[in-house]
Amino acid sequence: EKGCLDMLITDFDREIDKMSNNPGVHIFEKLISGMYMGRLAAEVLAALINQGIILKIQRDHKQSYRYYAPFHALYMLQTSHISEIELDTGRTFANTRNVLKKLGLDYATNADCAIISYTCRLISRLEITINS
Repeated sequence: EKGCLDMLITDFDREIDKMSNNPGVHIFEKLISGMYMGRLAAEVLAALINQGIILKIQRDHKQSYRYYAPFHALYMLQTSHISEIELDTGRTFANTRNVLKKLGLDYATNADCAIISYTCRLISRLEITINS
């Protein structure tokens, strides 16, 4: 809370803090807690949508990404979803597709699934490394 972690905090972390029930408080816990892992993944994936990297099939580019349905669906990601995605093996991305379908995103391409799966694995690995 006194700024000693400022060099570690990303824009994604700042957004999570801002949207939390207690902005500006318990910053360290928000950086490492599994409770925030789904939201962190959602923030990163939303940025990838905004950059036109994933889930771009149905997007009208004249429309702001904030009004794009997949952007909002991703905010329903939970830590349990990240764990399910991590169990994927091979190139079918069955678990990733299952999670996306639960969120109402059933049209993801293989490339979308690969990026989403990789992103979730990185975030989970980071959380585990920090907590160890």
